[in-house]
Amino acid sequence: MMNEKLPRRLHKEPIIDALFECRFLAHLPLSSILPGVIFSDLKGEKKLERLPHAEIPEVIRNNDPNLQYIPLIRIRLADYSLMIGDRSMAVACNLPYQGWPHFKSMILSMMEILKQASLVDGLTRYSLKYVDLIESKDPADQVSLETV
Repeated sequence: MMNEKLPRRLHKEPIIDALFECRFLAHLPLSSILPGVIFSDLKGEKKLERLPHAEIPEVIRNNDPNLQYIPLIRIRLADYSLMIGDRSMAVACNLPYQGWPHFKSMILSMMEILKQASLVDGLTRYSLKYVDLIESKDPADQVSLETV
C-alpha cells in the first residue's frame, strides 16, 4: 500500500459550475415569502433580482409541469447565487469555486432557513450538479471532426 498523500486541491480549479437544488411541496408561493426570510438571516451584501419567468402568470406556472420548479427570484451574494421558485430553491457557486466545505456550509445554512421558516410541507427531490472543465495541451486529446 502506498503511503502518498492525495492532493486536496488542483493548481487550476477545474470546476466551472456547482449547483445544489431542492424541490419541495409548499402550501404558499415561496418566491414571494422566502427572499424576505433569507434577507433577514444572511449577512453581507445582497442583491435581489426578479427573473423573466416571474412574468408568467402563476396559474400557468402551476399547471405546466415544465414551469412548476423554475426559479423566479435570484439573490446574488459574494460567493453564491440563490435561485428561488414557488416550489424550489437552488444554491449556485460563483466563480472561483470555494471548495466543498464552504459550499456544504452554505447548503446546510439554506436548508436550515427553510426548516426554520416552516413553509415547506416536504422535500420531493434534491440534487447536486458539478461541471468540470479540464483543458489539455496534448493534441491527441483533441476531438477532430471530419466530413464525409
